[in-house]
Amino acid sequence: MAARGGGATLATKKQKRERLARAEAERREHEQFEKRRRTVRTVVIAVAAVAAVAVVVFLISWLNKDEPVVTPDGVTAQGGVLYPAANQASGDAVEVVVYEDPLCPHCRDFETEHGEFLQEAADRGDITLEYRPIALISDDSVAPVNAMACVLDGAGRKVFVDFHDRMFAGSTPTPGWRTSPSSRAPTTGRSPTASTTVRTTAGSTR
Repeated sequence: MAARGGGATLATKKQKRERLARAEAERREHEQFEKRRRTVRTVVIAVAAVAAVAVVVFLISWLNKDEPVVTPDGVTAQGGVLYPAANQASGDAVEVVVYEDPLCPHCRDFETEHGEFLQEAADRGDITLEYRPIALISDDSVAPVNAMACVLDGAGRKVFVDFHDRMFAGSTPTPGWRTSPSSRAPTTGRSPTASTTVRTTAGSTR
């Protein structure tokens, strides 16, 4: 009876050791699994962070890149366009420089009243006529000014003048330009109008 009982005790201890061994093996396997999962998660987070940084760097570079500045053919050193007169200017011809905003209503009035007269005087050789389009009224003026530059660059001065005349004949003033602080032209005590500089060929201002 005693021998039989001792064998049962040994069997129980053996089973207990086997259970403990299995539990230890399962614990180690679980730890290795968790370690692999943490490693994979760390790698995924690192890759995502690198990708995010790369995207941010690309966007910053793209937003801050300098666009090439293209100067159209036929532009003067001062950024103007000389009217292609039919005859060469005389020695005592007067230089006329007209600053205009395509969306300025007073510039349009100026062209309506004086534009043809100035071109005829240039064709006779009495004056040299130079147009200098500027964005005076608001940022809305930038697009038509750039359009004029594109026409000059692509088609030359004669087509530019035709485009210029058509633009001022049909230009529409910017809505609210009289009252909007962001689009109001600088005031000097009088209504804004086309600015005209008249010089003799010797350089004196009239």
